[in-house]
Amino acid sequence: MKFISILVLALTLAACGNAPSSLNGNYRANDGKSFLVFSSDGKVRTKTLLGKEVETTYTIADKKVSFQFPNGLPASYSINDDGSLSAPWSSGYKKG
Repeated sequence: MKFISILVLALTLAACGNAPSSLNGNYRANDGKSFLVFSSDGKVRTKTLLGKEVETTYTIADKKVSFQFPNGLPASYSINDDGSLSAPWSSGYKKG
């Protein structure tokens, strides 16, 4: 029983460490043309060029956030030390 309690505690702590809440909030593109809104429940949303709001889930691994909106290409951004997001094909995003 003690082993199971320790195992449950370890798994709970590990899950908390991987929670995608570090990007919680609004991120505006450096070129001002788009935005991303990350929530602590692992979802990200934005608006399409036609103004339709879309939402999907995101994952964080190895200082990268990855997601794919419906009918869109997969996206992966590096999470920089200052909290901004960057990718070679993008102007990048800053929180705020």
